[in-house]
Amino acid sequence: MIQVAIEKYKKIQDLNWNEAEKYSGKIIKIKGFPRDKKVKLFW
Repeated sequence: MIQVAIEKYKKIQDLNWNEAEKYSGKIIKIKGFPRDKKVKLFW
C-alpha cells in the first residue's frame, strides 16, 4: 500500500523512514515534475 501525504519540502534525513522503506526505498513526488512521475529514494 502506498501512502500519499502532502508536506512542505524536507531534507531526506528529515523524512519518516520505516524499516521496509529503509530496505526497499521510499517513493516521493517532486513538485514541478509531471503528476504521474514518482521518484524512489534510498537512505
